[in-house]
Amino acid sequence: MNRFGMKIFALLALLAPMSLRAVSPLTVTRTSIGTFYVETSAPASMCAYTSYNIYNNTLSDQADVWVTLGNFSNANLHVSVNDPNLSHIGAIPSHVTKTAFFYLCADAILLTPVTHDLNAYASSVTSGAGSTLLNTTPFSYTSIVDGTETGSTAISSLTISPNPPILGGTVVMTVSGTAGNVSTGSFITFSPASFATWPAMSFQLQSTSVTLSNKNTGTYTDQLFVSGLNNGNSTDY
Repeated sequence: MNRFGMKIFALLALLAPMSLRAVSPLTVTRTSIGTFYVETSAPASMCAYTSYNIYNNTLSDQADVWVTLGNFSNANLHVSVNDPNLSHIGAIPSHVTKTAFFYLCADAILLTPVTHDLNAYASSVTSGAGSTLLNTTPFSYTSIVDGTETGSTAISSLTISPNPPILGGTVVMTVSGTAGNVSTGSFITFSPASFATWPAMSFQLQSTSVTLSNKNTGTYTDQLFVSGLNNGNSTDY
Protein backbone atom coordinates (compact mmCIF):
# COMPACT_ATOMS: atom_id res chain seq x y z
CA MET A 1 0.00 0.00 0.00
CA ASN A 2 1.47 3.39 -0.94
CA ARG A 3 1.78 6.27 1.46
CA PHE A 4 -1.28 8.05 -0.01
CA GLY A 5 -3.43 4.95 0.42
CA MET A 6 -2.34 4.60 4.05
CA LYS A 7 -3.50 8.16 4.75
CA ILE A 8 -6.93 7.42 3.28
CA PHE A 9 -7.21 4.25 5.35
CA ALA A 10 -6.26 6.11 8.52
CA LEU A 11 -8.82 8.84 7.83
CA LEU A 12 -11.61 6.30 7.27
CA ALA A 13 -10.68 4.54 10.49
CA LEU A 14 -11.04 7.79 12.41
CA LEU A 15 -14.40 8.65 10.84
CA ALA A 16 -16.02 5.24 11.28
CA PRO A 17 -16.85 5.53 15.02
CA MET A 18 -18.46 8.94 14.44
CA SER A 19 -20.82 7.51 11.81
CA LEU A 20 -22.14 5.01 14.36
CA ARG A 21 -23.31 7.64 16.85
CA ALA A 22 -27.03 7.55 17.58
CA VAL A 23 -28.87 10.65 16.37
CA SER A 24 -32.17 11.61 17.97
CA PRO A 25 -35.02 11.59 15.44
CA LEU A 26 -36.68 14.56 17.17
CA THR A 27 -35.61 18.14 17.86
CA VAL A 28 -37.48 19.84 20.70
CA THR A 29 -37.62 23.60 21.36
CA ARG A 30 -39.65 25.49 23.95
CA THR A 31 -42.03 28.17 22.61
CA SER A 32 -43.06 29.57 25.99
CA ILE A 33 -41.07 31.88 28.26
CA GLY A 34 -38.03 30.64 30.19
CA THR A 35 -39.01 32.42 33.42
CA PHE A 36 -42.09 31.11 35.26
CA TYR A 37 -44.33 34.06 36.12
CA VAL A 38 -47.03 33.87 38.80
CA GLU A 39 -49.28 36.37 40.54
CA THR A 40 -49.45 36.01 44.31
CA SER A 41 -52.05 38.72 44.95
CA ALA A 42 -55.58 37.40 45.52
CA PRO A 43 -56.93 35.58 43.68
CA ALA A 44 -53.52 33.96 43.22
CA SER A 45 -52.57 32.75 39.74
CA MET A 46 -49.80 30.22 40.31
CA CYS A 47 -50.04 28.16 37.10
CA ALA A 48 -49.42 28.55 33.37
CA TYR A 49 -49.23 26.52 30.19
CA THR A 50 -45.86 25.73 28.68
CA SER A 51 -45.37 24.78 25.03
CA TYR A 52 -42.79 22.73 23.12
CA ASN A 53 -42.32 22.35 19.37
CA ILE A 54 -41.36 18.79 18.38
CA TYR A 55 -39.72 18.51 14.96
CA ASN A 56 -39.13 15.23 13.12
CA ASN A 57 -35.67 15.77 11.66
CA THR A 58 -35.45 12.43 9.84
CA LEU A 59 -36.55 11.17 6.42
CA SER A 60 -38.93 8.69 8.10
CA ASP A 61 -42.34 9.35 9.61
CA GLN A 62 -42.82 8.90 13.35
CA ALA A 63 -46.02 6.89 13.58
CA ASP A 64 -47.19 7.60 17.13
CA VAL A 65 -45.42 10.01 19.51
CA TRP A 66 -46.24 10.47 23.20
CA VAL A 67 -44.64 13.15 25.40
CA THR A 68 -44.20 13.58 29.17
CA LEU A 69 -42.34 15.96 31.50
CA GLY A 70 -40.25 14.81 34.44
CA ASN A 71 -37.14 15.06 36.59
CA PHE A 72 -37.99 18.50 38.02
CA SER A 73 -35.03 19.66 40.12
CA ASN A 74 -37.23 21.49 42.65
CA ALA A 75 -40.64 20.38 43.93
CA ASN A 76 -41.87 23.99 43.99
CA LEU A 77 -42.45 23.69 40.22
CA HIS A 78 -44.37 20.72 38.85
CA VAL A 79 -46.99 19.54 36.41
CA SER A 80 -50.45 20.39 37.75
CA VAL A 81 -52.25 17.62 39.64
CA ASN A 82 -55.11 18.26 37.19
CA ASP A 83 -52.88 17.59 34.15
CA PRO A 84 -52.32 13.94 33.15
CA ASN A 85 -48.71 14.76 32.17
CA LEU A 86 -49.17 12.77 28.98
CA SER A 87 -49.50 14.49 25.62
CA HIS A 88 -50.47 12.27 22.69
CA ILE A 89 -48.92 13.98 19.67
CA GLY A 90 -49.74 11.16 17.26
CA ALA A 91 -48.03 10.86 13.90
CA ILE A 92 -45.26 13.32 12.98
CA PRO A 93 -44.37 13.08 9.28
CA SER A 94 -40.83 13.66 8.12
CA HIS A 95 -39.65 17.29 8.58
CA VAL A 96 -42.92 18.34 10.23
CA THR A 97 -43.36 20.14 13.58
CA LYS A 98 -46.10 19.49 16.13
CA THR A 99 -46.66 21.09 19.54
CA ALA A 100 -47.12 19.66 23.02
CA PHE A 101 -48.65 21.68 25.87
CA PHE A 102 -48.43 21.06 29.63
CA TYR A 103 -50.00 22.87 32.58
CA LEU A 104 -47.42 23.72 35.24
CA CYS A 105 -47.95 25.09 38.75
CA ALA A 106 -45.65 26.73 41.28
CA ASP A 107 -45.91 26.45 45.05
CA ALA A 108 -43.57 29.31 45.95
CA ILE A 109 -41.39 32.11 44.60
CA LEU A 110 -37.94 30.79 43.72
CA LEU A 111 -34.94 32.84 42.60
CA THR A 112 -32.79 29.89 41.51
CA PRO A 113 -33.15 27.83 38.31
CA VAL A 114 -35.43 24.81 38.06
CA THR A 115 -34.55 22.18 35.47
CA HIS A 116 -36.73 19.47 33.96
CA ASP A 117 -36.75 17.00 31.06
CA LEU A 118 -39.12 16.46 28.16
CA ASN A 119 -39.29 12.78 27.19
CA ALA A 120 -40.71 11.68 23.85
CA TYR A 121 -41.72 8.05 23.30
CA ALA A 122 -42.80 5.90 20.37
CA SER A 123 -46.18 4.10 20.47
CA SER A 124 -48.71 3.96 23.28
CA VAL A 125 -47.38 4.90 26.68
CA THR A 126 -48.63 5.38 30.23
CA SER A 127 -46.43 7.85 32.10
CA GLY A 128 -43.49 6.77 29.97
CA ALA A 129 -43.60 3.08 30.85
CA GLY A 130 -43.20 0.25 28.36
CA SER A 131 -42.35 2.23 25.24
CA THR A 132 -39.28 3.14 23.19
CA LEU A 133 -37.64 6.41 24.24
CA LEU A 134 -37.07 8.60 21.18
CA ASN A 135 -35.68 11.71 22.82
CA THR A 136 -34.89 13.35 26.16
CA THR A 137 -34.38 17.12 26.06
CA PRO A 138 -33.40 19.14 29.18
CA PHE A 139 -34.92 22.55 29.85
CA SER A 140 -34.54 25.13 32.60
CA TYR A 141 -36.60 27.94 34.11
CA THR A 142 -34.38 30.74 35.36
CA SER A 143 -36.65 31.41 38.34
CA ILE A 144 -40.23 31.58 39.63
CA VAL A 145 -41.14 35.27 39.74
CA ASP A 146 -44.08 37.25 41.11
CA GLY A 147 -45.21 39.17 38.04
CA THR A 148 -48.28 40.78 39.62
CA GLU A 149 -49.34 43.43 37.10
CA THR A 150 -50.09 46.92 38.33
CA GLY A 151 -50.11 48.61 34.92
CA SER A 152 -52.68 49.09 32.20
CA THR A 153 -53.19 45.53 30.99
CA ALA A 154 -56.85 44.54 30.67
CA ILE A 155 -59.09 41.83 29.20
CA SER A 156 -61.97 43.33 27.24
CA SER A 157 -63.82 40.19 26.14
CA LEU A 158 -63.89 36.42 26.57
CA THR A 159 -65.97 34.05 24.46
CA ILE A 160 -66.28 30.26 24.50
CA SER A 161 -67.72 28.24 21.64
CA PRO A 162 -69.71 26.08 21.91
CA ASN A 163 -71.08 27.12 25.27
CA PRO A 164 -71.66 24.84 27.07
CA PRO A 165 -68.87 22.56 25.79
CA ILE A 166 -69.76 19.19 24.25
CA LEU A 167 -68.18 16.01 25.62
CA GLY A 168 -65.49 14.82 23.21
CA GLY A 169 -65.69 17.99 21.12
CA THR A 170 -63.42 20.96 20.48
CA VAL A 171 -63.82 24.17 22.47
CA VAL A 172 -62.55 27.49 21.11
CA MET A 173 -61.72 30.15 23.71
CA THR A 174 -61.19 33.66 22.36
CA VAL A 175 -59.71 36.36 24.60
CA SER A 176 -59.31 40.00 23.56
CA GLY A 177 -57.61 42.79 25.44
CA THR A 178 -54.66 45.14 25.69
CA ALA A 179 -51.16 44.51 26.95
CA GLY A 180 -50.78 48.14 27.97
CA ASN A 181 -47.60 50.15 27.43
CA VAL A 182 -44.89 48.16 25.68
CA SER A 183 -41.25 49.27 25.66
CA THR A 184 -38.73 48.50 22.92
CA GLY A 185 -37.32 44.99 23.19
CA SER A 186 -39.88 43.85 25.75
CA PHE A 187 -42.02 40.72 25.66
CA ILE A 188 -45.54 39.42 26.26
CA THR A 189 -46.31 35.97 27.64
CA PHE A 190 -49.67 34.23 27.34
CA SER A 191 -51.49 31.34 29.04
CA PRO A 192 -55.10 30.21 28.41
CA ALA A 193 -55.44 29.45 32.14
CA SER A 194 -53.61 30.33 35.35
CA PHE A 195 -55.57 29.01 38.36
CA ALA A 196 -54.60 25.82 40.21
CA THR A 197 -58.18 24.56 39.91
CA TRP A 198 -58.18 24.63 36.08
CA PRO A 199 -59.29 21.13 34.89
CA ALA A 200 -56.42 20.52 32.47
CA MET A 201 -57.31 16.83 32.34
CA SER A 202 -60.81 17.60 31.01
CA PHE A 203 -59.74 20.42 28.66
CA GLN A 204 -56.55 19.42 26.84
CA LEU A 205 -54.91 22.36 25.08
CA GLN A 206 -54.36 21.43 21.41
CA SER A 207 -53.40 24.67 19.67
CA THR A 208 -53.02 28.41 20.22
CA SER A 209 -53.01 31.47 17.98
CA VAL A 210 -51.99 34.93 19.21
CA THR A 211 -52.69 37.98 17.03
CA LEU A 212 -51.21 41.35 18.02
CA SER A 213 -52.49 44.65 16.68
CA ASN A 214 -52.15 48.41 17.14
CA LYS A 215 -48.53 49.34 18.02
CA ASN A 216 -47.21 45.80 17.48
CA THR A 217 -48.58 43.39 14.89
CA GLY A 218 -48.20 39.73 13.99
CA THR A 219 -49.77 36.30 14.33
CA TYR A 220 -48.03 33.60 16.36
CA THR A 221 -49.24 29.99 16.15
CA ASP A 222 -48.57 27.54 18.99
CA GLN A 223 -46.30 30.10 20.65
CA LEU A 224 -47.05 31.43 24.14
CA PHE A 225 -44.21 33.96 24.25
CA VAL A 226 -43.58 36.95 21.95
CA SER A 227 -40.37 38.95 22.34
CA GLY A 228 -38.57 41.81 20.59
CA LEU A 229 -41.59 44.12 20.61
CA ASN A 230 -41.52 47.73 19.48
CA ASN A 231 -42.13 50.75 21.68
CA GLY A 232 -45.75 51.85 21.77
CA ASN A 233 -48.48 53.24 23.97
CA SER A 234 -50.65 50.19 23.49
CA THR A 235 -50.51 46.69 22.03
CA ASP A 236 -53.78 44.81 21.66
CA TYR A 237 -54.41 41.09 21.31
